[in-house]
Amino acid sequence: MFGCKSRKQANAIQNACHSKKGADVVKTKHEIVATTAKIDHDLQVVGESQVCWNPQEAPICGSQKEEEALLLVNLKNYDGAIDVYLEILSKYPQNSISNFDYARICTHLGDLYFIKGDFQNALKYYRRELGINEESHESYDEPTIADSLMRIAKTVSATQQYSYALKLFQKAFDIRKKVYGIEHAKTIETQLDIAWTYKHAGMYELSLAQFYGALGVQQKVYGMCHEELITTYSSLGKVLLEHGDFDQALTCCGKALDISREMHGNESSHTASAYFNLGRIYFEKGDCDKAIEKLEKSLVIRKSVFGDTHPKVAISYFHLGIALDKKGDVYDSLQCMKKAISIDEQTSMENEAAEKCSKIASMWAYQKGDYDTALDFLLKSLNLTMKKKKEATNQDTELDLQLAHRCETIAMVYLLKNNYDMAVNFYRRAYTIRCPIQGSSHKDVLRCCKSIGDVLLRIKNYDLALFYFGTALDMELKLKTVDRKVILHDYKRMERAFRLKGDEENANRYLQMTNALEKQLS
Repeated sequence: MFGCKSRKQANAIQNACHSKKGADVVKTKHEIVATTAKIDHDLQVVGESQVCWNPQEAPICGSQKEEEALLLVNLKNYDGAIDVYLEILSKYPQNSISNFDYARICTHLGDLYFIKGDFQNALKYYRRELGINEESHESYDEPTIADSLMRIAKTVSATQQYSYALKLFQKAFDIRKKVYGIEHAKTIETQLDIAWTYKHAGMYELSLAQFYGALGVQQKVYGMCHEELITTYSSLGKVLLEHGDFDQALTCCGKALDISREMHGNESSHTASAYFNLGRIYFEKGDCDKAIEKLEKSLVIRKSVFGDTHPKVAISYFHLGIALDKKGDVYDSLQCMKKAISIDEQTSMENEAAEKCSKIASMWAYQKGDYDTALDFLLKSLNLTMKKKKEATNQDTELDLQLAHRCETIAMVYLLKNNYDMAVNFYRRAYTIRCPIQGSSHKDVLRCCKSIGDVLLRIKNYDLALFYFGTALDMELKLKTVDRKVILHDYKRMERAFRLKGDEENANRYLQMTNALEKQLS
């Protein structure tokens, strides 16, 4: 996909991509790119991002309205672009279902909803596009049908419906293999997507088989030293790392580094990524010295390539900080982590900064027992998420649930500090956020409810503790799917609370219920 400033350029690239040979496609694309305006290449590793469409790479289509929509996309005003595209669709007559222009607008709408994380609407428009393509072609072995299936599969995969996604990817793969051949770039792309989907589903052996299969084809098509091999070797290294095969992971990431240095030298983003991946593997192996060495090399190169304030520089600082902490260099570790957070804040990446703060807090609270430092980072994490929420133009339930999670984490640390009033306060905040979104019977809401009761029990507020315990128990007894072991623990909570309150009659009643349920479970 390339950024096109005219329909002519877009058509030229589309025609080139229908070539039968993968190697020819790559060559033709590079010839076309050489004649076009400067293009901002997407350097992300395949599979790291599930985004189906880069809005900056969309061709400008004929109508003035479509050009207006594309301008809004380039300005990242996705809601505005969606409104324009919906207006365009509303102008089509009812019999437009077989119209390819209508299908194209549906594709753009699906892409925009995908970027926004609205996968339900993304699927709605991708399926409309697929329906038009299927109705408009006599054969189902059409490249456009495979393209539609790929978009739907990636969206389904983003919702973690991996079995369904794999079926769709396989259909697309079969079409592309039949139309283009096994050595075509699009066929290889599909096989890599299948590999990543197996990985996300936790099916590592099948994932690795697909990666190695794609790698073999790439070596045949591109030779042993090519850009695509850097990406595939890096991807293999990451999957092998998660699978626990550190030696093979080092081999693959080492090959990615060798090819990158041969093609791009030491001062390139690819080389920096290869060093970064090696650093992570050495860290997982427990070799902190080598991990720090590779991560420092990655950091130096990324600062040279991207500048001092770039998200990838922040990531390098953060992982270097983790490695330094593991080695025992606490001061330098903390400085690196603070730099990472500062960069995220400067680049308006509040979510990433908040997540880093939470991870640091976890290290300081549970590994070091320094609850005050942990709280500093947790409260910063909460403030960053609240800032993001204030800036959001629409209701964002995911952001609200992040706030609830952060409140619960803060409450747990206050509990470790024996500051029960603050613990109750933050548990209640989490409960108040979760309840309207998830419903009073959701497991996360019930967990908050019980946590509030547990803390109230510690400060001897027995009546209020019993209220929260009773509320949770009543909700769980109404659920058909609840584990009876959960009910057993609830009975024990109620019995203990009544006993502490001095209400022996009710305490004994719940003790009898506990004993009866234990007999049923035994």
